[in-house]
Amino acid sequence: MKFNEDSRVKIPAILQLTRLGYTYLSLKGLDWDESSNIVPSIFRTSVTALNPSATPVEIENALGQLDLLLDNEDLGKQFYEQITQTSGLKIIDFEDFNRNSFHVVTEFACKKDDEEFRPDITLLINGLPLVFIEVKKPNNRDGILAERNRIITRFRNPKFKRFINITQLMVFSNNMEYDDGSPEPLEGAFYASTSYDQPVFNYFREEEVLNLAEMLQPPDLQTEDFVLTDNNLTNIKHAPEFATNKNPDTPTNRLSTSLFSRARLAFMLRFGLAYVKTEKRLEKHVMRYPQIFATKAIETKLEAGIRQGIIWHTQGSGKTALAFYCVHFLTAYFQKKGKIPKFYFIVDRIDLLDQASREFRSRGLHVHHISSREEFAEDIKSNLAVHNDSGKPEITVVNIQKFKDDPDVVKSTDYALGLQRVYFLDEVHRSYNPQGSFLANLNQSDRDAIKIGLTGTPLLNASLAGTRDENGEATPRQAYNSKLIFGDYIHKYYYNRSIADGYTLRLIREAIETQYKLQLQETLAQIKVLKDMKNRTLVYAHPKFVEPMLDYPADGGDTLRVIKIKDMRTGLTSDSDIVTANVPSKVKIKNGDILFSWSASLEVMIWAGGEGALNQHIFKVTSDTHPRSFCYFVLLDYLQHFRMMADLRKTTMGHITIDHLEQSQIAIPDDAVAEAFEVVTKPIIDRMVKSHEENQELTQLRDWLLPMLMNGQVTVGSSQCVDTMHKGG
Repeated sequence: MKFNEDSRVKIPAILQLTRLGYTYLSLKGLDWDESSNIVPSIFRTSVTALNPSATPVEIENALGQLDLLLDNEDLGKQFYEQITQTSGLKIIDFEDFNRNSFHVVTEFACKKDDEEFRPDITLLINGLPLVFIEVKKPNNRDGILAERNRIITRFRNPKFKRFINITQLMVFSNNMEYDDGSPEPLEGAFYASTSYDQPVFNYFREEEVLNLAEMLQPPDLQTEDFVLTDNNLTNIKHAPEFATNKNPDTPTNRLSTSLFSRARLAFMLRFGLAYVKTEKRLEKHVMRYPQIFATKAIETKLEAGIRQGIIWHTQGSGKTALAFYCVHFLTAYFQKKGKIPKFYFIVDRIDLLDQASREFRSRGLHVHHISSREEFAEDIKSNLAVHNDSGKPEITVVNIQKFKDDPDVVKSTDYALGLQRVYFLDEVHRSYNPQGSFLANLNQSDRDAIKIGLTGTPLLNASLAGTRDENGEATPRQAYNSKLIFGDYIHKYYYNRSIADGYTLRLIREAIETQYKLQLQETLAQIKVLKDMKNRTLVYAHPKFVEPMLDYPADGGDTLRVIKIKDMRTGLTSDSDIVTANVPSKVKIKNGDILFSWSASLEVMIWAGGEGALNQHIFKVTSDTHPRSFCYFVLLDYLQHFRMMADLRKTTMGHITIDHLEQSQIAIPDDAVAEAFEVVTKPIIDRMVKSHEENQELTQLRDWLLPMLMNGQVTVGSSQCVDTMHKGG
């Protein structure tokens, strides 16, 4: 019995979707529009049920209008706006999402002239093919790369424009767990929006505890038999591997549940997509998973009556984009409660005002600027929710640089009962002096306002340096704790996770030159150097000028620590040797790799000490045909034999040779047994690696905090504690 991607991934994924409430459709006898893959009969029935007063002519006109919009060169923007509108004739009911119809089909060909491609799985909402899923079998790197390249080629092919325009979300999976050390997403289950160029595949890590007992319908044997028969795969029905792959906890099935359960799909279709106008083209972006869960966390806090808090998302993870998504989500949220929201995004520098404004405008928001205390006071006293005549969604970007310490407090006693102010305060770790007047202005302006602080930097108990009084005497340092000012954390997304997800590294590379210039400009301002030429030597030798340069190594300056045998026991340190990062991939090591030292101390381990490069006395163990867990435990079991071999030939230092490896004999199980073993042992190994990573993070945090605690840069009081400490610590 030969297993392939259909039997290992596709059919189990289809069955998981049927348990999520999707009805499986056979293409045999199904009538659909081959130019768009819309199923007209389902569309008419579903949309009529949503709009019982609509005439058949109106339903037909709506279908015809959608079909025409697919010809636009707009990446499906107008089509998307049409299906998500909440007034007029409903194409999709987002208020009661269960009223829509949900179907799943396989091998739904996208054809134009003599070219076509066939997504493995397509999801239909009210007869519209809005989602497709591509799958590959596990442990097939070449196949994965080839399929990714085919996807890019298809998206660049203008013949497939209509299918790209109608697709809202897509998933690509080889049913493996993520390889967090990989420089690009290849292993795992990823999601993306469509593109006319190269789609950006995103990791998804579920943060909520899902009640699968409530979400999933019981397995239906009749449906399973129908799906297997329709795909000519009845011979796998009783195979152990097939039973294993139907587990809801496989990577593909987990992502299907996270994205395509009804509540999540409604959220993603309505709030999780954004059209972004860049200098080169129009792009379609999809919410990253930390943005999804931060938005949902805001909703949870509001429902609990909490009106302020902090979102700690590391630099480069998309906090401005998060604010944009929240504008759309919170607009709908407050409309349900009979309120009209008014949104503010508050920054403390003119360059950040310009940057944020560009980001918001590129996503279609109307941007209103405020740069003075007078303008802010006028706006606070106004009951207008928007300043534009078109009624477009709007955000007011406020630069507080020049008036954040104005001693006069803006007061307003005129409250608009139907108006809900929402403030997003950028970089709350640095700019909001608790004794300055801006926060007082904010509190006095509207005590019912919602304040959401954004930061990418840890917020610790600290103190602000004192100033000078009118006699020139130093004033005392002032206690400062952002959490006490802005509230507890709403959501956190740490630097290490952003690196693993590929967001921070990618964005740092794109923005490095601009950020470097900004930092040096600030540095020069701090040094206050005169403009004459004779000061150059002083400037370039000044520590404030040199230190920022150390954060931005020159091109080709990336390095790796060298992993030696002793490091397998102790881990990498600052004393470890360094080698250029441009070494062959076969000697690069990432967390989760199997290491085997063949000289001196013979050891086998799952590495979890961070990215590095191999020393000559260590092998990286990989296999194109067998799962990692099998390789690891077989090697571990065989280690005693290798040690005996090494002892027999020991002179000064025991070791084994290639001949020893080639002469070794082990039992090889069939694929089904190996896969079943991998399902059981992989979570254990992953937990081991994760625990080691967390220990390293805690050690680094300790080493970072301890010097600051000892020299007084930060303080820990009995009632004002670091987030993870108990009172009295």
